[in-house]
Amino acid sequence: MSKTFIAQFSSMVRISGTPSRPELARAFNQGFRRIVNVSGTSLAEIYDPQEMACWKMSEFRMRDLFTDGEGAEKERGPFASLATPDERQAYYSACRAVQTGVAALESSLVLCKLGVGRSPAVVFGALRSGFGLSSVDAHAAVIALRPQAMISKTTESAAEWLLARADSALA
Repeated sequence: MSKTFIAQFSSMVRISGTPSRPELARAFNQGFRRIVNVSGTSLAEIYDPQEMACWKMSEFRMRDLFTDGEGAEKERGPFASLATPDERQAYYSACRAVQTGVAALESSLVLCKLGVGRSPAVVFGALRSGFGLSSVDAHAAVIALRPQAMISKTTESAAEWLLARADSALA
């Protein structure tokens, strides 16, 4: 993939944790108009719905399966076996929402609670499945967008699941 594409993509997509009101206003003033929220919490629960009316919202619920950590609550393995059918659909739909925003030339905020697991995984998946980047290039692009992002084996597994799903849909 060309450096030009990655530069354009990087100017149109921001990976974030749940933003504060000033951060949200700043993003809007910088031209961001779409939010892909995979935090598991609806932004309508945090902000006045009237404040959110100016945004194109896509919200998806899924557990954080992507960050590595300690404890039983952080078990890791292949995405397809860890994620419920609803979570697999949410991941697929969130990746498609990022791809749709970029294709429409709409700048998008992709956010989860802390901006280190779910939102980087969605951007990684969008880059791999929608834009054909290699795992190495997608990893580098995500880290450039969000240096604290964690690209785990589950993140890579989710992108592979997405690629296989796209391949089987074409067959």
